[in-house]
Amino acid sequence: MILLGFKKLTINGKVFTMADSDGTVYPKNLGLADNWHGGYVTEMRKTKYGIYLCLNRKGEIVNLGYTEGSLTDEGRKLLSMEPLPKPEPIPELLPEPEKEQEPDITQLERKELIALAKKLEIEGKLATMKTVDLIAAIQEKRDEHAAAQGKD
Repeated sequence: MILLGFKKLTINGKVFTMADSDGTVYPKNLGLADNWHGGYVTEMRKTKYGIYLCLNRKGEIVNLGYTEGSLTDEGRKLLSMEPLPKPEPIPELLPEPEKEQEPDITQLERKELIALAKKLEIEGKLATMKTVDLIAAIQEKRDEHAAAQGKD
């Protein structure tokens, strides 16, 4: 915990009051010993800036403080600090875009096979073709297409 000065309640013209409080935090929640600050600070209140209001037993604000990880961009600006740079994603950890899966033609209904054959511009009388021959023709057309793209 980094304290901002003895009984300091104002930062760059912003006066902190209990109205800025977003919730109670106890010193032990921040990894601080129970006797932190001589045991004088018994609880803290976090603000939208990531700055903590340090309170005594009477509930009076006696100091302000922050941790490196608690400050928001607004808090860093208020303290005249540069905002943290946004981390850029590491390219090798990004998921690969999903490739469009070709349907398993052996699982398709006959009318779906005929529609696929028409889409692939397979010649012949598709309606009278045996299902086995239709599947073979579709697979052959797919193989030709893959070979043309160099994906054998």
